[in-house]
Amino acid sequence: KKANSASLLAIYSVIFSAGMTDPCEQPLCKSNTLYNFGPATNNPDNQLYGSARPGAQAQRCYNPNDVVTVKEVEEFAKFMKPHGIQHAVGLLSESEIATFERPPSQVLKQQGIHATNFDLKSFADEPALAKEVLAYMRARASGQKVLVYCWGGGSRSARILAFLLVALHSFVAEEAIKQVCRAPGTNRMVTPEQLQALLA
Repeated sequence: KKANSASLLAIYSVIFSAGMTDPCEQPLCKSNTLYNFGPATNNPDNQLYGSARPGAQAQRCYNPNDVVTVKEVEEFAKFMKPHGIQHAVGLLSESEIATFERPPSQVLKQQGIHATNFDLKSFADEPALAKEVLAYMRARASGQKVLVYCWGGGSRSARILAFLLVALHSFVAEEAIKQVCRAPGTNRMVTPEQLQALLA
């Protein structure tokens, strides 16, 4: 199911006319939640979550000189386990992974979390990579709780979460965007155009 741009504009008009701030337009270097962590939907049966990368206890913008230690990744895994996270899908680029003492997927696996990474930042064909993530979800993580993370947890991971809500759970696109962007305490941004590109 694809979004209707006119209906999305109508939703946003209601938000602004009511004096509310659209959560999809917030600056992405701030968050009120540890790791910018939160569910993809407010459904009690939700199995999709999003966050910033391991090591980002508070939302920080990219700094290649910040080194993320193994201990910080272990703390990230420890934080995720009480939430029932069984799979962690990273969307980091090679340059971002280079800021870790060891690749985060390796450390997360040692902590008992199935982990993989798809370079959504550098890969030119983002819709094709989104479909690879979808194939992974269907083959490896069906019926399990999955965390999708990127550098800050606000853009790449948010786009993939919205895409997965549509592709896996038959959400209408505008509802998927609304659900992802309004998780309490998180700071996420997805535009209708970004989601439409992934669904093409």
